[in-house]
Amino acid sequence: MLYEADKISNKLVDGSLSYPSEKLQGMSFELRDLSFSYPGLQSTKPALSNINLSIKAGQLVVIVGANGSGKSTIIKLLARLYDPSSGPDSLIVDGIPISQYRMSELREETAILTQDHSLFPVSLGENVGVGCVQHVRDIEMIDRAAELGGAAHCLAKLTEGKDTMLAAMTEAYGFGIPENEEHPLQAILERLNKNLQLSGGEKQRIVASRTFMRFASGKFGMHVVVVQRVNMQQLLPTVLGYTRMKARISTEVF
Repeated sequence: MLYEADKISNKLVDGSLSYPSEKLQGMSFELRDLSFSYPGLQSTKPALSNINLSIKAGQLVVIVGANGSGKSTIIKLLARLYDPSSGPDSLIVDGIPISQYRMSELREETAILTQDHSLFPVSLGENVGVGCVQHVRDIEMIDRAAELGGAAHCLAKLTEGKDTMLAAMTEAYGFGIPENEEHPLQAILERLNKNLQLSGGEKQRIVASRTFMRFASGKFGMHVVVVQRVNMQQLLPTVLGYTRMKARISTEVF
C-alpha cells in the first residue's frame, strides 16, 4: 500500500507563476461567488455556495460560524489543498487566480495552524523546529518561536530543556553498549527512555510555536497565518500580540 500511495499523482494542475518573494504586507485574498463541493462526497449540498469575501494584505480577519458552516473549507482553499468548484477566477490571491501560482512557492509563504495536531517522539526542541525543517536545529530560532507560540514555559521548567524527549510509542534498546553507567552511550540510552507527558494546553502551544518557526526564519513579512477552528483561548493573546508587534506585515485569518 505504501508503494501504491507513492504513485498517486496530484490532481491539481500546478501554475507557472512565481509567487513574489519580497512582499512586505502579506497576501490579499478575494473570493468571487465561490462555491465548492468535496469530490466524491455523496451530498447534494455544497460545502460553500456563492461566497464573496475580500481580505486586504495585512488585515486581521476572524471568521466565526457554527460547525459545518465552511470555515475549515475556506482555509483549505486558501492553502490550495483543493480548487473551487466555481472555477479558477473565483479565488484570487494578490490580484491573480490562485491556480496560476506555483503551488510549492505559494505554500512556502503560508503557515497553517490547525486544531488537529501531532507531536513526534523526538526532543521538545525538534518538535518546535520541524516548523521549518531547514532550521530544525537552530537553537536561537527555536527559542524565539517558543516564546512567540507560548511554549517557552515548557522549556524553562524542564531540566534538559529543549533536549527533553517526548513520549514515544516504543522503548529504546542498546546492544553492545558498555555496562559502565558513566559511559556516554549509557547516558544517551537513558535519555531516550526518559519521556515526557504534556498537558493538552502545552501540546497546543508547542504546535503553535512550529508555526512561528516560519516567521523566525526572517520571512515573517511574507506569510499568512491561518488558524483553523481554534479552541485555544490562551493562544489568541500570543498570536494577536505578535500581529500588532509586527505592525501588519502579514495577513491573519482566524
